[in-house]
Amino acid sequence: MYYPLITHLSELTVLAPMLTGIVRWKKIDTPMRWLFLYICFGGVCSGIELILSAMNIPNLLIFHFYTILEFLLVTYIFTLMHTERILSRILTFELYIYVLIWIILKLTLESFDKFDNYSSALSGALLMVTSLYTLVEV
Repeated sequence: MYYPLITHLSELTVLAPMLTGIVRWKKIDTPMRWLFLYICFGGVCSGIELILSAMNIPNLLIFHFYTILEFLLVTYIFTLMHTERILSRILTFELYIYVLIWIILKLTLESFDKFDNYSSALSGALLMVTSLYTLVEV
């Protein structure tokens, strides 16, 4: 099966941050180490999706679990970055609520053989709000 060049370039964009993280591992702080692990996780998932699609095997299941694991990892990274106790509690509460909503969505509205419209959009919106707050604070 033929894949557009952009597909391969997209997969290769993960290599630079991965190599940088490996080289600078001892010099980076804890949140950046978790960010490195998140980048590696994204690269592995993307690679698996590419391989499965090359073999004509459905790969949406990986994307469903990537959505929740991405949310958990990125929110945990934001929790590590913020030293304010109240914000840490809010983000931890957000984690639990999102996992509960994700499970409810999987049991009711979303199917594993279709794109996860609701949980993916909710994850993106929550991460965007947290990212904007972090950006304003920094």
